Amino acid sequence: MRLLIALAFALVLMPAPALAQVTASVSSDGEGQQIIVDQGDAGLDSRVSVDQIGFANVTQVTQQGDGNLADIGVNGADNQITAVQSGDGEHTLLLDTQGDGNTASVDQSGALGAGNDASIIQTGNGNTAVLTQSALAGAINLATLNQSGDNNNALLSQSGSGNDLALSQTGNDNSADLSQAGNGLVLSIEQTGGASIAVSQSNF
Repeated sequence: MRLLIALAFALVLMPAPALAQVTASVSSDGEGQQIIVDQGDAGLDSRVSVDQIGFANVTQVTQQGDGNLADIGVNGADNQITAVQSGDGEHTLLLDTQGDGNTASVDQSGALGAGNDASIIQTGNGNTAVLTQSALAGAINLATLNQSGDNNNALLSQSGSGNDLALSQTGNDNSADLSQAGNGLVLSIEQTGGASIAVSQSNF
């Protein structure tokens, strides 16, 4: 089943140079399934929507170009989500995970990498989120992480100028490592419970 799903996506989502926008919508319900969406060199304003329900599933989304949107929803346990958006910026990523033991890794990067927006919501226990926004000249990127539950972990990193990072944790024993490098940075933290935070800010 995993092989058939991956093959179907590869055929449907083959980059088409003549198209300025590529849209993909994927839904999966089961256990041990793999979703791979690759919109490499698809152009501007590509869209992908993934809805995954079940256990021990893998979701991988890759987008290149500018102004892309990825909307990923995962409901279950022990799922792995990886999303990479690269290009000159203005990407939007929305990730909502519900369940226990889910792992999310998000990377928004590019030569300019400006105007990116990443929002991660995790509800459940033992979830992990890693978010990176980086670029040589990245500016005005926005990252938002909301964790609700116990023993969640977050690693957030931004580089560039005028970036904004907001973290909200509700529950016990949460842990977050936040790093910002650049000028004109904004950092907002709200904790409820026994959460721990490590913060690093530096100028270029």
